[in-house]
Amino acid sequence: MNTAAYVDEQIAILKTSGIPLSDAAWQAALLTVGWPYVFGDRGQYCTPANRRAAYNRTAEGKNKDNIKAKCKNFDGSGACSGCKWYPESKRVREYDCRGYTYWIILQIYGFKIMGAGATSQWNTESNWKAKGTIDTMPANTLCCLFKSDGKTMQHTGFGLNNETVECSNGVQYS
Repeated sequence: MNTAAYVDEQIAILKTSGIPLSDAAWQAALLTVGWPYVFGDRGQYCTPANRRAAYNRTAEGKNKDNIKAKCKNFDGSGACSGCKWYPESKRVREYDCRGYTYWIILQIYGFKIMGAGATSQWNTESNWKAKGTIDTMPANTLCCLFKSDGKTMQHTGFGLNNETVECSNGVQYS
């Protein structure tokens, strides 16, 4: 797993490399694979204090329980060493799915995707150059993917050529 400092350095290189920004965004997304999911976050450092803040902002339920359960030092009285989200005592960042797409696009394009969740991101027309279904996207085109239950968008991530990077149980590539 890459550290936040390493990813920040690589993003700075990608942005000045002359490659298309969509390629830079995809490569940046791949660099973050393995980073943690924390409901309500969008790129904060993974620390007990930030997890407690996310916990306090979150309504009762599964998301709140997971924030606390997945932090072995939630109360801040111990050390983060040995935590899978704290490789070699170096920081990573934490996201939920919406926060993940927000952070990557902000880093590469300098654009803030508007919307507090996947549905409002999707419904904000100014966020998108084009909208459509995955089967209508041209090859080699980076896109934000959304999953819907037919009424609301429930999840978002990135797609390129039948591959995805998304954050649901940590940042994952498939």
